Amino acid sequence: MTTKIAFITTIPSDAAPFISAVKSVNKKVGIEAVNALFKTGGDFRDFGALDEFIQFAKKSHLVIVHLMGELPDFDLLLSTLKSASVPVVVVSSVLIQNKEFQKLSTIDKKDYQKIVKYLNYGGKNNFENLLLHVANRFTGTSYKFDAPEQQPLEGICHPDFEYLPTLEEYISKKIVPDRPTVGIWFHQTQWQSQDIRYINSLIKEIEHQGANSLPVFFGGTMTESTEKKGLECIIENYFMEEGKPT
Repeated sequence: MTTKIAFITTIPSDAAPFISAVKSVNKKVGIEAVNALFKTGGDFRDFGALDEFIQFAKKSHLVIVHLMGELPDFDLLLSTLKSASVPVVVVSSVLIQNKEFQKLSTIDKKDYQKIVKYLNYGGKNNFENLLLHVANRFTGTSYKFDAPEQQPLEGICHPDFEYLPTLEEYISKKIVPDRPTVGIWFHQTQWQSQDIRYINSLIKEIEHQGANSLPVFFGGTMTESTEKKGLECIIENYFMEEGKPT
C-alpha cells in the first residue's frame, strides 16, 4: 500500500534530504511505498500552490508541518485539515515551542515525540526512517527502520573522503607541510542538506592555487550535554595550535 504524505516546511535544509529520502525508500522497497508532496513556505506565495497542497493533504495519511518562523496561511491550513479529519503533526525547530505545537497536532504523544526527533535531527537517513515509520504506523506496513539518530554537529568535510575524517587523519593525508592552510567554516545544515557543491568548488580552487584547505562544519552553539564549549572550541580544536593560527 502506498503511503501518502504531505510535507510543508519553512526550513530550507529539509528540501534536498527529504526529496532524496523519498526516492531512496521507493527504490529500496521496490514499489511506490511513499507518495509525497513537498512544499516550502515560499511556495505558498505562488497562485494556486496552497490549494494544490490542501487538496493533496486532505487525501493523505499524514500531514507534516515543520516550522522555523511563520508559515503563510497557517491557520487556514490547519482548520481545513481538521475539518477533513486528516492526521497532522506540527513541529518547530525551536524545541520549546513544541509544547504548544503538540496541542495543534492530532497524533498521539509517543508518535509526536518520535517524529520531532526525526525532523529536527534531520538528514537523509533520518528522513528515510521517518517515512518507513509513518508507513508502518499509518498504513499498516511492516518495514524495518531505525530510531532517530543525532547527526554530527561538527566535522571535516572534504570531497576526497566518503566519511568524516578525524583531524589527525586529515592532517596526515591532506595537509602538505610548508604550504599555507586556508580554513573554511560553514554551517552543519549545509552539510546535512547536501548543499555543499560550492564548498567543494572552493576547496578545489584553494588546492589548485597551491594551498591546503581545512573545511569544517559546525552546527551552532553546543551545550554542556554535548561536552562541547561552542564556537571557541571549534576555533581552538581545528584552526589553532598552541594559541596561534595553524
